[in-house]
Amino acid sequence: MRSGTSPFRTGRLSSWKLARESKEQTRKREFKLPVISNPKTFPSSVLGGDGLYYVSFDGVARFEIAFRQKTVTLFDIAEDASAEAIAHLLNDHVAPRILAGAGDLVIHASAVEIEGQLAVFLGETGSGKSTLAASLHNAGHRLLGDDAIILETGSHGVVGQSVYPSLRLYPESITAVLDEAVESAPMAHYSKKHRLNMPAIEEADSTPTEVGAFFFLVDDSDDEGVAAHAIAPALTCMGLIENSFALDSDDAATAEKRFQAASQVVECVPGFELSYPWDFDLLPKIHAEIASCLQR
Repeated sequence: MRSGTSPFRTGRLSSWKLARESKEQTRKREFKLPVISNPKTFPSSVLGGDGLYYVSFDGVARFEIAFRQKTVTLFDIAEDASAEAIAHLLNDHVAPRILAGAGDLVIHASAVEIEGQLAVFLGETGSGKSTLAASLHNAGHRLLGDDAIILETGSHGVVGQSVYPSLRLYPESITAVLDEAVESAPMAHYSKKHRLNMPAIEEADSTPTEVGAFFFLVDDSDDEGVAAHAIAPALTCMGLIENSFALDSDDAATAEKRFQAASQVVECVPGFELSYPWDFDLLPKIHAEIASCLQR
């Protein structure tokens, strides 16, 4: 997306400040952070003293989150860390965890508005959440975002809102699902995905929208059919929890609040398991199945 698109420029984190620490400043720190050996895409959050959190991405960079000062400080940056990678970690990993740490229920999902309702797609990395969302956008439906969605329960049901508008696809998906030529740039130096520059998505209305259904994507490579099956609220709740962002996974109190919030959500919104073999030619059938579920 364009350089101006960031959850720290608009939305709930616009009051936060960003800072970058020099190598000399890092060396002068009075404590030593533990060595993290997790994959780059799965950060380890360490709670420090005085209300500080440290989110580490092995071999790329670390971020200090100070809630009282509303400041995110980037430090311990690897020599080969690209600017695109840093922006990706900040916007797609750190930002949703800050919101989760502040009490929001934030899930790793893509969301598209279809006839006034949000279809929210969840699944493992590589399950096709972004590609499916992009194909629906190309079919004329509004894409909110393809990575992090904030869920809120109110007197009139559940609404969803993207942390910020984004769309990231593999090159083959860009060619297959988008009719128009779009600008794109590598998402990070360690990923083949590209971040797309699509003003229509970035400038769309960001008002929270009613959630119609959750779809958990399943790659059914052994079957040629497309099918959506309703699942029990308890399974939907656990699916939301499993796909939710957390700043400190060991914080029992916050985990309990996240579970309570998810439990309230599934009282109002149904969940479906959407299975299909991954074939771009089947996308129209998948779209029809999604629309059918939303109309039930």
